[in-house]
Amino acid sequence: MARDRNVTVWQAYVTVMSIVSFLCLGALAYMMFTSGTNLKTAEAAIKDKRDAEANLRKVTERNQLLQSILGVGKPISEAEFNQLKSSVTGDPEIDAAVKTYTNHMGLFGVNEPEKNYAKLVDTLMQELRSRNIALSNAAAKAIQDTENYDRKIKVETDLRAQAQQEKEQISLKAKNDLDNYTAKIAEQVKAFEALAAEKLKQFREFQDEKGKLNAKIAEATRRNEEQARRIDSLVQKINEVQNESFQTVQGEITDVQVSKYPGDGPGQVWINLGRADGLRPGVNFVVFDSDVTQASQGKVKAKIEIVEVLAGAEHLSRAKILDDRNFTAILRGDKVYSPFWQPGSKVQIALLGKIDFDGDGKDDRDRIKGLLDQNQVTLAMDMLPTGEVTGQLTEKVRWLVVGEELKYRVDEDGKGDPAMLAASKRRRDIETQARSLGITIINPNNLMSWLQVGADSSPLGDAARPRVDEYRPRVPRGIERGKVSEMYQSTDGRLNRNPPPE
Repeated sequence: MARDRNVTVWQAYVTVMSIVSFLCLGALAYMMFTSGTNLKTAEAAIKDKRDAEANLRKVTERNQLLQSILGVGKPISEAEFNQLKSSVTGDPEIDAAVKTYTNHMGLFGVNEPEKNYAKLVDTLMQELRSRNIALSNAAAKAIQDTENYDRKIKVETDLRAQAQQEKEQISLKAKNDLDNYTAKIAEQVKAFEALAAEKLKQFREFQDEKGKLNAKIAEATRRNEEQARRIDSLVQKINEVQNESFQTVQGEITDVQVSKYPGDGPGQVWINLGRADGLRPGVNFVVFDSDVTQASQGKVKAKIEIVEVLAGAEHLSRAKILDDRNFTAILRGDKVYSPFWQPGSKVQIALLGKIDFDGDGKDDRDRIKGLLDQNQVTLAMDMLPTGEVTGQLTEKVRWLVVGEELKYRVDEDGKGDPAMLAASKRRRDIETQARSLGITIINPNNLMSWLQVGADSSPLGDAARPRVDEYRPRVPRGIERGKVSEMYQSTDGRLNRNPPPE
């Protein structure tokens, strides 16, 4: 308000000085007009006129300065503002007003282009509005916080009052419950004393019964142990029956053609298994005597390989006799068996770990796969020495061939490579799963004892095995058609005891 009052005073001052200047000019003009030809008076008038003009210019400059200070005239530049700080006009009031103005304009920054009271008032009003808005917001927030606090206090007070009421009700209920419980305890004590006497009597009777029951339990335990031993024996027998040694023979020889010349090979035979049994060329069989019913009961006489499944008969195939130093003459009715063939489906096996059957320290898995493929055996699951597993075990898998155990280093704390430890655990899990599925577990030597074939059959797989089309039906020289005439043989090669009349 002090600044507004100074502005008003200065405006009034400028106005009064302007009126006085105009009055002086008028008086001077009047004096000149009335002086006539009076030279002295004229010179005095001219002098007064000059003084009045000088005073008018001075007043005009002051008015312009005051207008610039108030913000209604020409803006004051930075250079003019710096000059005003050190200038002295000789008029104490103007010098005081300029000093006050320069001090007030110091509220602006250095780069403010407009330095006047109008701009200062606007700036101060904007700042005042901003602070008033901030104060209003703060006051509103304080009021809202106060209201929220009052609401919380009221809610907490109500909750405390409710809790106190509930506490009093619980205390009263607890007292009533305690009184009722005390009365019940007194009644139960009396009942317990009577019951204790009854229980003592019953306990003595129970002791007598306990002795009799212990005797019965001992007898039942003895019987259970005996039954358990019988069950274990039966389980062992069942496992033996599921073992490969109890596999029965699968077919028999129906006809034999023996070669007369060594260069033609041992000869060929026909068996009563064929297209309807799911037999295919390339399957190897071993030959037993005619009285053998189980594979483990007889000695292997020879080995044969199926070279043709006859299309004209459901149960008839032709096989070549493989060269074997243990070869024994094959007769009609001899039995045949192949661990890698079963009627209607392919035999499935699984490999586990490192398969080294020749003792050279290297994994022979590829050679095993070639022999399996040659014998038309499906590899259902394969766990590499690194622990990688392909495929899975099912109840259709016949054998699990278990190779060497995984080897890994263990540090002083008993810890090893996590990947190898996981692979070892996976191997144990697979063996456990195989036992639960009833799969026969064998080693590589057992597998190779069945995979080994004669000298004319390569263990490297189909690539080195003779082609089936090399054994098309023909009548080679020096081959005899057995000892029984064809008229006494049926179409499947079996003996026909009721030949057609001639």
